[in-house]
Amino acid sequence: MASRIFSKLWIDSWVSRPRDLPLANLYAQLIPVSAPLLTSCAYLVVVALWSHVNRRQQKPHSGGPFLKAFVVLHNLALMVFSLLTFYHTAAILYQSLTDSGPFQGRWCDVTGKYWKSGFFYWGWLFYLSKYYELLDTVIILIKGRTPSFLQSYHHAGAIIGMWFLIANATPGAWIFITFNSFIHTIMYTYYIFATLGYRLPGKKYITYMQITQFIVGCTVTTGYLYFPNCANPHQLASIIFNLAYVTPPHLFVCPVCSCNLLPQGEDSISLFLLWFLLYFSLDSFSL
Repeated sequence: MASRIFSKLWIDSWVSRPRDLPLANLYAQLIPVSAPLLTSCAYLVVVALWSHVNRRQQKPHSGGPFLKAFVVLHNLALMVFSLLTFYHTAAILYQSLTDSGPFQGRWCDVTGKYWKSGFFYWGWLFYLSKYYELLDTVIILIKGRTPSFLQSYHHAGAIIGMWFLIANATPGAWIFITFNSFIHTIMYTYYIFATLGYRLPGKKYITYMQITQFIVGCTVTTGYLYFPNCANPHQLASIIFNLAYVTPPHLFVCPVCSCNLLPQGEDSISLFLLWFLLYFSLDSFSL
């Protein structure tokens, strides 16, 4: 029964050229580096200014029934998309691990087989979803609240990180796409029930899963830096950037005491830009 349901959800994801991608008309607008850079910077500025207004003038509120309905639909859309992404990319990952041939050739996808089989298709959609996920923060701001530093950092950096991976067809992109889509499926399911007023147990375990994702993901990704001829300089820059992006903020997260020692509000802009300029000065970055 379950296999029949999932078989109906399977989407032919073979793509060899950008023009064959879904929403291909956006490719020319969003692949230039200016798109993620300007979006992330504008996002941080808007968040800082809006948060300043919320702290001074507004009290947190629920937003009313219409906003609640929108939030449920928003979370439902992201949950379904994350589930589909995980379902397809996990299948491609399984194929890459079980195919015959030298392990390094499969791991590094030297022929581009697995990239064309679906990682390009779902990676592109996952990159687009990072723009849509900015609504997570907008919803918080509309309710008169102030988003945490980690949320602002995550959304601003995720757009740039995914741009790196997709623009350079980076081997190892599956780690960020598959792992993250799995966590997001669980996370947005929890958000749906929370928005509807159901207090489900296990919220702290989602945090533990996210931290585990970062640790395991970073460990596996680091391996791509040591395989010879596994990635070109642009792809290496993509891997290094994403490792740098996911590592710093989570060193400050204390999952036991649920404390966040990072700065709040406007301080996130200066810290993000400092981190951003530091890693963009890498000699390997020459896009």
